[in-house]
This record gives sequence, C-alpha cells and structure tokens, in this order.
Amino acid sequence: GDLESGLDYAAIENTYNVNTLGLLRLVEAMLPLLERSTLKRIAIVSSEAGCITLAHRDSGFGYGMSKAALNMVARLLFNDLRPQGYTFRLYHPGWMNGYMSGSKGTHGDMEPEEAAVPALAYFTGDREDEDRLALVDYMGSEWPF
Repeated sequence: GDLESGLDYAAIENTYNVNTLGLLRLVEAMLPLLERSTLKRIAIVSSEAGCITLAHRDSGFGYGMSKAALNMVARLLFNDLRPQGYTFRLYHPGWMNGYMSGSKGTHGDMEPEEAAVPALAYFTGDREDEDRLALVDYMGSEWPF
C-alpha cells in the first residue's frame, strides 16, 4: 500500500518485528554463548534503505523505517557491548535477487550466492578501527547511518 490507497500497518509492524526486534531478540538469546566465545562478534545485515541522510525512496515505509531502527539497535548494542570486547559488522549487501516479496526477484545486481562472498569476508575479517561502528557495503564503501 501507499499513502493514497492506505498503508498496510500490519505489514509494516511485521517488517519492523522481523528486521529490528528480531535482531535484538537474537542477540539477547545468543549473548550467553557469545560470552564464552573467543570472537565476540555481532554481524548485522542492514541496507542503504536505513540511511536517513541519503534517503531517496518515496515508498517502502516498513522496510526503510525498520532498517533505520535496526541501525539504531546496532549503535546501542555497540555502545553497550564494545567496552566488553565485542566487535561489530554492520553490512549493506547490495541489491540481491532475493525473496523479499514472496517470489524471487530478478532485477537485483547479484544472486544471493554471489553476495555471500564479500559478506562472509567482511563478517569474518579484521578492521583497523574496531572502536568505530561503520556501515560497509559489498564493495567496501562506507555509508552514513
């Protein structure tokens, strides 16, 4: 839906529940295991859609709002857990031919298996400055969030 025909608030709430609260629930549930790990890393998949300063879309309220809120969750987790030795990877994978709308998209820039290669490298690799949270895309470029 759109503003003229009416927004689907149940769908917006569901998107927020999955994209934003889902991360928070997962981190909370995994924290006891992460505490015992030698690599306390939290890897988060975000999107350019959550970048408020670069917002160019005029629809997709649920998705954009959920990703902006996800970026705030990442910041709050970083502020809380970085002093305890946690490291973070906030990642924008690019436009993939995924199943976000229920059927596989065909207009993306890459297939999921292609997108996984730079994602895995970023999630498992080292960074020079672990004390700075950064949103990085699949080409290694930083985005404001």
